[in-house]
Amino acid sequence: MSNKKIDYEREVEKIQEANNVVLKDFEQWLLSQQLSNKVIKRHLDNASLYINDFLCHYEPQQCIEGTHQVDSFFSDWFLRKYSPSKTGVQEISASIKKFYQYLLTNNKITQESYDELAYDIKESKAEWLESVESYWNEPDFEFLD
Repeated sequence: MSNKKIDYEREVEKIQEANNVVLKDFEQWLLSQQLSNKVIKRHLDNASLYINDFLCHYEPQQCIEGTHQVDSFFSDWFLRKYSPSKTGVQEISASIKKFYQYLLTNNKITQESYDELAYDIKESKAEWLESVESYWNEPDFEFLD
């Protein structure tokens, strides 16, 4: 195994360990909001998918750096790696927004970063849903390069 690959794997492991600490704190924050266990689990699973799988996939990034990547996630990565569904887009986007709301509340990201994320989700969700529809209904569907 090359040193570059070993360095990459170490970096991913380090980021994911830090992310898991943040996810534990996020869980406590969700519990304080008196959400059902089912909703909490869904938010945790979806946030973990975004920060531990997607953000660490190509160039490992810390979760606080993920506010500007949500369009890439839904427009391409989500379609390539999962059997995408419209419900998945709705639920995961809500979880990502909730996760970054938690980070904002705890002063881990700026209001500007959160507002940009929320705006991107609001403005792009219809396009993401359309991409899911195209993925299933168009035999010649092309991914982004």
